[in-house]
Amino acid sequence: MVIGTSKATDIAVLKVAVEGKVPFLQFADTSKVKVGHYTIAIGAPLSLSHTMTTGVVSFKGRKLGVNNYEDFIQTDASINPGNSGGPLLNINGLVIGVNDCAIMPGGNGSIGLNFAIDAKLVQRILGTLLNKGLKERPRIGMTVEELPKGGKGVKVTAVFKKSAAEAAGIKVGDIITAIDNTPVQDIFHFQAFVLTNFSGGDSTTIEIIRNKKKLEISLTFK
Repeated sequence: MVIGTSKATDIAVLKVAVEGKVPFLQFADTSKVKVGHYTIAIGAPLSLSHTMTTGVVSFKGRKLGVNNYEDFIQTDASINPGNSGGPLLNINGLVIGVNDCAIMPGGNGSIGLNFAIDAKLVQRILGTLLNKGLKERPRIGMTVEELPKGGKGVKVTAVFKKSAAEAAGIKVGDIITAIDNTPVQDIFHFQAFVLTNFSGGDSTTIEIIRNKKKLEISLTFK
């Protein structure tokens, strides 16, 4: 039975009826996951159930543009059709991600460019879908666009009335360079960072550039 879905992150929560107690996996603290750490992917590629492949973390925080909110762990552990939704584990058997997609030129199978949704983002979405006491999704009330190629940060293109952005004093044309002391890389990074680290009602600081001057603004999400 489907409990809930998040099309923006490609995550769904399913309920399976079973009798008695069953073993379960636990999430890892993915802030401690580093490039080079071993990975284990579990799934059923091409309907071959109970398949395990191994590899290493190739990159963290990868953005592909396939989902609205993204925070991928890239791995060279083989992920093929049928692996999606299965866990990506660390060497201790803890979940560091949920296998999602792979780049396969010509559709000829895994070439080592495989991606799992970071467990931190997964836990955030699971908590929201299961309604386990988490607050509402954080809302800023503005739109942003990418900076010219090579630029770090995002440019504010619109601020909605009676929004958290308006209350904080954010203006059209401001360039957001950091949030909560974390440099903003691009739109995907900015959106995923907000979604995974804050709830409605939380407060943070946003660093902006306005008229070539650096400013620090306090913002409370709605």
